[in-house]
Amino acid sequence: MYMYVNPNYVLVGVWPLLRWMWSLWRWLWSMLWSLRRMWPLLWSLRRMWTLLWRHQQFLRLRSLLLIEITGKPTGQLEAAM
Repeated sequence: MYMYVNPNYVLVGVWPLLRWMWSLWRWLWSMLWSLRRMWPLLWSLRRMWTLLWRHQQFLRLRSLLLIEITGKPTGQLEAAM
C-alpha cells in the first residue's frame, strides 16, 4: 500500500529534534573541552579514591582475620560493644 507523505510535515517534525540534538552535542563537547586542563586533577582524585577504597578493604579483611585468629573482636568493634 502506497501512502504519500508531505515532506513539509516531516521537516516540521524532525528539524527541531535535530537542532536540539546538535545543540546538546555542542554543549557536551564544550563541557569536556573546558575540563581538559583539569584532567590531571580529576585523574589524581580518582587514584586517591581507589587507594582509599583498597585500604578500607584491607582493613576489613585484617579485622576479620584477627577475629578468626584471636576469637574476639578488636579495635573499634571492641569499643562499640
